[in-house]
Amino acid sequence: MSALEQIQKHLRILRMPTAVEAVPDLLLTASRETWTFEAFLSELLEQEMEGRRHRRLERLQKESHLPAGKTLAAFEQDALPLQLRRQLGQLCTGEFVGRAENLLVFGLPGRGKTQPALCPQKKHICSPRNGDGR
Repeated sequence: MSALEQIQKHLRILRMPTAVEAVPDLLLTASRETWTFEAFLSELLEQEMEGRRHRRLERLQKESHLPAGKTLAAFEQDALPLQLRRQLGQLCTGEFVGRAENLLVFGLPGRGKTQPALCPQKKHICSPRNGDGR
């Protein structure tokens, strides 16, 4: 068993899937650019942390069962009166989530309630307060 295979085996045992995939390319780059051991290890761990963050966000979004295509960017805010557009900006800060306040949205079907209501939920999933740490 080669040294690379041994490293990948250890990384699998430690449950570091991104590092398993990244280590061959990083070893080549590190040897070509004469990185220090600290620089190599730092880059490897950074990639693993980013991979974990990405997988976590995907998992949380999947578990939330929120519609994927409905985003605030796709919402036609110009159709709203000025007062509602201002409230929408405040709503998207998600401050009410931290205060454990309810959000009630009323209106007829097809009038654009879902997209503005999803904004703070999607933001909360990606927020540092939800354990993301960044």
